[in-house]
Amino acid sequence: DGFGISTDGGMNATTSLATLRSTNSNSAAASPALKLLNWLLSLLALLLPCSNALLKDQANSEALLQELLESVIVKLLNNPEVASQEPLLVKCIQLLHLLPMEPWVQKVCLSSGLVHGLALLRQRFQGNSPPDAPEAPLAKTIQVAVRGVFADNLELCVAAVDDTFVNDDFVCLEVLDQIRSMEKRRRGTFRDLDRDHGIIGKVLQLWGWRQRLALE
Repeated sequence: DGFGISTDGGMNATTSLATLRSTNSNSAAASPALKLLNWLLSLLALLLPCSNALLKDQANSEALLQELLESVIVKLLNNPEVASQEPLLVKCIQLLHLLPMEPWVQKVCLSSGLVHGLALLRQRFQGNSPPDAPEAPLAKTIQVAVRGVFADNLELCVAAVDDTFVNDDFVCLEVLDQIRSMEKRRRGTFRDLDRDHGIIGKVLQLWGWRQRLALE
């Protein structure tokens, strides 16, 4: 897809790094602070692939990743000064493509508020775009990042369908696509999810909730 998703759900650092470098030349960082931010994001893009093996070790890396997500990426997504700098936002989100998406890393991404931040950012930019406008690089980058958080992780998919993101169409559709993809690869996934988590009932409740919302 051009954003570095590998077939096993991991991230292809070479492709993502090339994309990050191309973004570097397009970033319109007007103020010294934004120029410094652009430089720091470039530095992180170089460091993360080199640290991939270390980052997979939960005992040594969980606190570091939590800090990176909560204190850097999530804060930048909500920063008013950065909000108008689409190339910087793309560059920031693409750092997620360089992380090893182990199940515990995905869980940290969810608990840090990252997915909520990405969903809200997507809503803001969609609200400012014409209805017939082509999909922007930012929207595609957000979609790939959210897909990576839920890829092959049934526990997080169930949590999202249950109530965590029940009011966000974009995230719900991505999660349902993930579940459908897992069912295609491993027949019986729906049956196991329904037995262990009552997923069919949750999806029907989600559908009913969306219908009521549309009628209102």
